[in-house]
Amino acid sequence: MPLLTPIQIASLTSRIIAKSLAAGATSSILEQATVATADKIQSTKITAFVDTRTSESISKQKNNFTSHLKDQLDQEIIGQHESFSQLLLRKIREKGMDNAECYTKANVDRRVFSKIISNNTYRPKKRTIISFAIALELSLDETKELLMKAELALSDNVNFDLIIKHFITNQIYDFFLINEVLLEYEQPLLNE
Repeated sequence: MPLLTPIQIASLTSRIIAKSLAAGATSSILEQATVATADKIQSTKITAFVDTRTSESISKQKNNFTSHLKDQLDQEIIGQHESFSQLLLRKIREKGMDNAECYTKANVDRRVFSKIISNNTYRPKKRTIISFAIALELSLDETKELLMKAELALSDNVNFDLIIKHFITNQIYDFFLINEVLLEYEQPLLNE
């Protein structure tokens, strides 16, 4: 139902009264016309109030939703700009280790670690990244994230990757045991 402005309502009322008088209407007909017009005015006011409230509510919900999506997108973009070395250093801090403890446990040479940390574009070998993941006892998702930052991934078609996934999924972070199984399946060892 279209909303009427106060001017349209006044115009409608005066036309009804004029037609009623021209037709020789009695006061009861005029009263009915006035009541009908008043009902129309009240209905218009209520509809306008409800429409305004609904519009405000929808606008507020839309702003909250848009703000939430923007926050999520900002987090994804910030995370996207984190380099491999920045992610590695963050994971080391999160696990409460120092740099030397991590690269020693991962059996990574100090010079390689230094190259990783000092050069944001340096991409270490996949086995080196896996060694860091094992040393830091990362989950499978965290390991995949670390590999992704170096533009690498674990494959379901490569025995080395399947063995590594098996150990990480089962939270077995023993380098000797992992290397033993890799050797048994004639796969390259972690940081030999």
